[in-house]
Amino acid sequence: MNVKCAKNLKYEQETYNEAKGMDGIIIKEASIQDADALGALEYRTFDITGREYLEDKTWWRNGETVETCQQQTREFFQNFANPHFFAAWQKDRCMGGVWFWALADSGPDKTTYPSDLPSDFKGKIAQLGIMVDADHLRQGIGRQLMTRALEDMKSSGYAFGVLVTNKNNTRASKFYEATGWYFDGPIEGSAVGVRYAIKLA
Repeated sequence: MNVKCAKNLKYEQETYNEAKGMDGIIIKEASIQDADALGALEYRTFDITGREYLEDKTWWRNGETVETCQQQTREFFQNFANPHFFAAWQKDRCMGGVWFWALADSGPDKTTYPSDLPSDFKGKIAQLGIMVDADHLRQGIGRQLMTRALEDMKSSGYAFGVLVTNKNNTRASKFYEATGWYFDGPIEGSAVGVRYAIKLA
């Protein structure tokens, strides 16, 4: 991106943020140095929002701690040569994050593939994850993160995107549908996992 485009994008983002009451929110590419903040946000966010839709109201991941979430985030940056991760910041506070990675063309990843792929499909498919601070939902942060991730998916040559969520998480489902994703059925072998997909090319 050239300097002129970058300045225009920054201006448009700041204008959008002001209109949505998100003064000071900046979306930027994340790095391993941000892993502890992102991991802590993941733990807190899913601990709070997960209780809204988990049927037994128990912890969303058995045995997870802030430290294990932080370690998993560090491993994401370490295990991918070109990690795609963006974070939303307000000053020094991490307000949200979005990330994606390439699905393999064989093995367990095949269960996450969109159901309507052509039989001769040879393109690239990305799986996406997204989180927003539970105290700042419905303020446009998630939409800004999603827009940035989809733009990056397209420019990186992905033909489809997929994501997995809990079938009882109606808040997330409405958000995905509002940002262009379509419901694509249950995940094979899962009692509660469902897939959403989006065509990028």
